[in-house]
Amino acid sequence: MKYGMWKCTAWTGILMITLFLSGCVSNKQAEYQEYYKKLMEETPEPGAEQQYDIAGHAEDISVPEALPYFQDLYGLSSLEDQSLFWDGENLQLSFYFSADAPFYQVDTARSYVIKRLVMRIINNNSPTPYELLGEDIPRDIPSVSCRVYLGDILMLQDNYADKQLSGYYENRNAVFAMRSFVPDDEAAIQELAGRYLKQPELTFQKGLYEGIWIVWIATASLPNPEKLEAFLEDWKKVGVGSESCYFVLLKDGEPYYWGLS
Repeated sequence: MKYGMWKCTAWTGILMITLFLSGCVSNKQAEYQEYYKKLMEETPEPGAEQQYDIAGHAEDISVPEALPYFQDLYGLSSLEDQSLFWDGENLQLSFYFSADAPFYQVDTARSYVIKRLVMRIINNNSPTPYELLGEDIPRDIPSVSCRVYLGDILMLQDNYADKQLSGYYENRNAVFAMRSFVPDDEAAIQELAGRYLKQPELTFQKGLYEGIWIVWIATASLPNPEKLEAFLEDWKKVGVGSESCYFVLLKDGEPYYWGLS
């Protein structure tokens, strides 16, 4: 009988300790959540200021016949739509690809914009629908923007002025199949992340500009900010991965941190 009472008391004590520790963990998670929320508010997406929206007064001068032209002549089989807008200063050609579009097709579309719209190298014998733009648009267009969408998400934008690249935007806060790869030192990177983060799941992408790595890390819980800082510092010190990385950390599918290493 005494043993039974002692056993019951012991289990009650264990339960109370467990509940106490759970409450402490919950409070810490709430504390970390507030910290990361404030940090995200203070950390805008890098390069976002170079993304130019289509002006409200811009005229839609799209030619529907251009779509099969791009698909057939340029081999853009994954291109689903396209549009062209002109606002008197800036010409914006947008390409809408399927989410699984291969890199070479996106690259072909960007090259088309450079050759035909920026440099204005026109094939008079067989011009594309957008090489001859009419009298209202000057031959030397002041500025040109090429926008590339994968699915419904803007992936990148090239901005040109006076026939030179004047700025660009690349969306680092989305995972695109064409950017994904497996690094040679993946095991070492996974081991390093596991020291500081709980059950990390890593996805690696290589940025189309400057080859920067974009590392997405899904975690089971919000890490202590000091641990995250230590992880980012060790990333540089131990020589794994790329020296220049953009990290996006997520919990339950929502980002709570992003920034350059």
